[in-house]
Amino acid sequence: MRVMRVYTGDDNRSHFEDIDLEFDASAGRFSRALMQVARETGFNFQPGGFQDTMHTAPYRRMVIILSGGVDIVLSDGTNRQVGPGDVIIFEDTTGEGHLMNPIGDEPRYSAYVALE
Repeated sequence: MRVMRVYTGDDNRSHFEDIDLEFDASAGRFSRALMQVARETGFNFQPGGFQDTMHTAPYRRMVIILSGGVDIVLSDGTNRQVGPGDVIIFEDTTGEGHLMNPIGDEPRYSAYVALE
């Protein structure tokens, strides 16, 4: 399984990094990966057609897209489209940031986990 990381580089811009998860079979009844301490969880809603503005993540967080698609545009000029089932770890809490524009008119629902 692969997750996407968004982080701030030395150039003060946001960048993508792909992380291939390594699952630990000795962690319990099920294999586990990327164990993180969480401080809150919640859900986000973004209406279709919403035009985002460039921003940084308010804190380290994991976002899991539940429905709808979104185009993530980074301040380094790159972009990626994500949809249901995709997991993004946002760590660009400083710098120029990113924006998230819905694809089409379908609203986007996502779950988030605030990470320590």
